[in-house]
Amino acid sequence: MILTIFGATGDLARRMLFPSLYHLHKQGRLPNDLEIVGFARRELSNEQFCEYLSDEFKNLYGNVFNLESWQKFCEKITYFQGDLASEADFQRLGKKLAEADTDLQSCTDKIFYLAISPDLYPQTFSGIRKSQLESICEHTKHVRVVVEKPFGKNLKSYYELNNNLIDIFDEEQIYRIDHYLGKETVKNILNFRAANPLFFNDWNKNTIDRIDVKVMESLGVGTRAEYYDEYGQMRDLVQSHGLQLLSLVMSELPDELTADKIRNSKTEILQSLYVESMENDVVRGQYGSGIIDGYPVKSYKEEHEKLVESNTETYVHIKAHSRLETWEGVEINLISGKRMQSKETSITLHFKSQERVKGIPSKNKLIFQLQPSEGITLDLQVKKPGLNELEVVPMVFKYQDNFRVLLPDAYESLLLDIFKGNKSSFISNEELEASWKFIDPILELWNTENSRPVIYPAGSKYLQIN
Repeated sequence: MILTIFGATGDLARRMLFPSLYHLHKQGRLPNDLEIVGFARRELSNEQFCEYLSDEFKNLYGNVFNLESWQKFCEKITYFQGDLASEADFQRLGKKLAEADTDLQSCTDKIFYLAISPDLYPQTFSGIRKSQLESICEHTKHVRVVVEKPFGKNLKSYYELNNNLIDIFDEEQIYRIDHYLGKETVKNILNFRAANPLFFNDWNKNTIDRIDVKVMESLGVGTRAEYYDEYGQMRDLVQSHGLQLLSLVMSELPDELTADKIRNSKTEILQSLYVESMENDVVRGQYGSGIIDGYPVKSYKEEHEKLVESNTETYVHIKAHSRLETWEGVEINLISGKRMQSKETSITLHFKSQERVKGIPSKNKLIFQLQPSEGITLDLQVKKPGLNELEVVPMVFKYQDNFRVLLPDAYESLLLDIFKGNKSSFISNEELEASWKFIDPILELWNTENSRPVIYPAGSKYLQIN
């Protein structure tokens, strides 16, 4: 198996991919025959490239660095100096990969990981197509391509991107990554529902009143200012992470957890979403200056000289509903913002308040927590000792408390799935098409001349929807 990483010296590769691959190597979980080819423009030898990676790794994860295991890991890595705009460099890469097959006298699995800016996708696809990397030794089933979000900026650009992909690769070869789907709590959602009969018949409009998906950050845009201003919170987090979490928690529990059944069920949810009133059920905000953790912070417009006139949103709240009978009438809230009071990523199911016994109203809440720590909380009502009163008591499960193991990084989990050919935690074409169809009308409304975001103070908890 050969994993080729385009953009091997870039931020994603050095901060996420290579550290995840090293962790898997230390645990003995990488495929024994795995070879890694790092493709980038810099002129580096294999030794210089590994030294470059180790310097970065020690800065980020010095407590888990081990020189002996790192040197063993580096034996798997070959650096390939090349330019994505050069057809000749792709031809050289193709020759190198073909030689590996000749040496082994077999057709190895090949994975092309695009750890590059989406702006570089077209020339990369062109290089792959012209050099026929996708069909080395004529066994396309052994070839996979991995692409990162953002998957376009709107429905039209997504179609253009996807047409470029499917012109070269079959859908079964394409792995579209949303790293949130690699988080342990997210992977646990369907297993949790399937393994606990308590929730078999209580996961629909009959018992659930409201679903809240929150992706909140206390940080601002930082060094990503120019990139972020081009995409905004809607494209950067809501269209991807937010809708993926929502579709997973609302999806029909399939009779078996296969990739096709999971993804088809999520697609059905995404296709069913709608907003009753664009004017009243959508909030668009941008952070102003404020106080976070006792320290003053700049406004969005002050983060970079190019943002002074920007109307890019840093906060989104969408109140939506589903056309599916299963979820008819259930309120759905997608909420995401930067420079909020605290960091939080969660999915909360609010169960309907009922009074089956006179004078004792029922009220429960189930929370899947992704950040700041992963776990599940169930709010129950119990009688206070010595008093005829009820009090909400949380039953808390935290991975770090119950399993006492270091949770695998999301990328570690997703890389293993790619090696195994398991697509259940990757996004299908149909899911992305449905998510853009839901988001596009809101973006189009915001593009009108009179549309401006509400300015909120940094450190706010949330913005009130009408």
